[in-house]
Amino acid sequence: MVSAFTDRFDGAQFSQAIKSPCVVISTSNLTLSGEQTVNSVAVVEGDRALVNGQTDQTENGIWVVETGAWVRAPDFDGARDIVDGTLVTVKKTTGMNFFYQLDGTNPILIGTSNIVFLAANDPNVSWPITQAEIDDGLTTSNITDSYEPGNPRRNGAVFDGVTDDSTALQACLNSNSQVDISGGTLDMEAGTFVTVPANTTITGDSTVIGGFTLTGDGITIKDITIKQATGLDSTALVAGIEALFNGAGGAVSHLHIEGVTFDTCSLNVTNDDATVDINFVFLRNRWIGDVAADVIATSVTFGNLNDFVLRGNRFEQTNLLGVIKQTSTGYAASPATVDDNYNRREIIDGNFFLGSIAANVATTEVIDFYSSATELVFTNNILNTTGADTVILTKAGGVTDTIQHRDILIANNIVNTDCESTVFSLQGARGQSFEGTAQNIVVSDNIINASFNTITRAISVRDYNRAVISDNDINYTGTSTAFFAIAIRGVEHTTITGGDIINSIIVLSETGSDPHIQSVNINGVSIIDHQDSAILISGIDGGGYLNINGCTMISGGAEAPIEFDTNSDITLAHISGNVSDGLGVVYISTTFGDLSDTNNSWDQLPQALVGAGAVNITSKITHVDTTGGAAALTLIDGYDRQEKFLVMKTDGGVGTLTPDSLGNGSTIVFDDVGDSAHLIFTNAAWHMIGGTATLA
Repeated sequence: MVSAFTDRFDGAQFSQAIKSPCVVISTSNLTLSGEQTVNSVAVVEGDRALVNGQTDQTENGIWVVETGAWVRAPDFDGARDIVDGTLVTVKKTTGMNFFYQLDGTNPILIGTSNIVFLAANDPNVSWPITQAEIDDGLTTSNITDSYEPGNPRRNGAVFDGVTDDSTALQACLNSNSQVDISGGTLDMEAGTFVTVPANTTITGDSTVIGGFTLTGDGITIKDITIKQATGLDSTALVAGIEALFNGAGGAVSHLHIEGVTFDTCSLNVTNDDATVDINFVFLRNRWIGDVAADVIATSVTFGNLNDFVLRGNRFEQTNLLGVIKQTSTGYAASPATVDDNYNRREIIDGNFFLGSIAANVATTEVIDFYSSATELVFTNNILNTTGADTVILTKAGGVTDTIQHRDILIANNIVNTDCESTVFSLQGARGQSFEGTAQNIVVSDNIINASFNTITRAISVRDYNRAVISDNDINYTGTSTAFFAIAIRGVEHTTITGGDIINSIIVLSETGSDPHIQSVNINGVSIIDHQDSAILISGIDGGGYLNINGCTMISGGAEAPIEFDTNSDITLAHISGNVSDGLGVVYISTTFGDLSDTNNSWDQLPQALVGAGAVNITSKITHVDTTGGAAALTLIDGYDRQEKFLVMKTDGGVGTLTPDSLGNGSTIVFDDVGDSAHLIFTNAAWHMIGGTATLA
């Protein structure tokens, strides 16, 4: 028999029967290095930790914590230190059993044999009934006192995955603020939800078949798996956790769900009490399975949802209606209520969105913010999604809605999608007064790869004060000829800088929305293989100032790099320092207060006009060819200070040009090869200022 001996220096008991206490037991894989938190216990140098959750089970055992690499305890590192049945004690910290017993087949070789510890209970140890249990109506006949308070087995839970443990779990939750669910599968009847009171922490490594209803403040759930109960209708809302806040009054804060696996179920957060704010929600979990619902749904009828943090989640579910859906229905009373009804300070950072949206479901979004949002941050996420209509939607609804979105940052994301409509659809507050309101949006440093053939937009921004779109790389590989990389509508001040746009274009438009476009700066953007004009300005009817500078626009065809479409009204436009293989700027029914089109490198071939016809205003030079005989030529009005050159290249008869407006004559006659005319458009008419053609 090996005698029990305690080393006075290391405090280790060299016995195969029972070891000296450890401060904590781990239930998941650890990095065996450095001071860290294990099972909610902060371990420091010199602490003994019972490691029991390693992926490689040969690493399990008693370790001594170091600031660097941990070392095996001296009573758990030799060939004669352990046998099947060796007991290890762990301090009675909530969430841990008192005794753990080694389960294996002798001989057990440390570092070679798989080592597993199972929970054990000393029949000589008991925990008396607590006052909280008495207050909840329990007696000693209702509990198994060999299990400590906070362990549902004390209340009769079996953890066999078959027996209905919902009553036992509910009893445990009613009388304990710290509940450990470890060591098995905790089953509930189909559709059963247990209620989690305020200020409760649930931890463990078990699977719970069923769900939780959260009804109060300060709730934490960590490290368990929640699975949809057998028998639930898969078409219904299959919430693994329902956080219901109503009738409580005041503020609800600190809902913390971390390390939980949601298997074929979702999270639903609702609030219908006008006196309640939800003040902190933190989520870091894994989501798997087939779910015919929104994965995370928040519905706030009144009050605010403040500090919503979604960080480090992994969404792998399929058949979704969406991943995040936030709705608010209490905003219709009047604009005065808006400041009191918001989702404030939302951070969605470092998540993986890998799921697929349900097929043949219209208007589905991966992320839907159909509610007022302020200080929304969406950064460092990876989205590989299929089947959605839109990837991200911030939606203001109808013209009279008081829903508003303010101060939004979308940056450093990677998106690969076959969505059918828009990747980032960012709608502000239509019809609202922006005076004194900072409604700003920044979309920066994102990589977007879009492929579906009917997709229309990568980044769509509508009805904001200010928008900054910078250094985004957008690559479209579908076949749609109406795909817009960046679409701006009704934004007062827009800056678009840097980035590469492939196989798509930038569109600025205005069709009566409030506010009107006031200023647009487009600088240093590369637009390659654009299918139409690289930059299209369409229907701007509110005036404004436009600067396009230092852009590279390569079409691979004859498309114009910049086109002003029908009925645009620009106060001042400055187009300078751009490079393109297109034919220059196209101006259609556009009114300019002032236009500067200088220092651009257009690959502009002269217009070859053979016979009678219209001299265009898109080419600086027109060659006149009258091979077939005398020809009548026409010229529409240009833009202020536009210059035009005409030269007769082939003389087969007289060429007579009759402009719509000619300020210093009626016609210009080209009679011989080499006859030329230098025209400038000013004071609402063309004027011949040089050349050898005859002005009449």
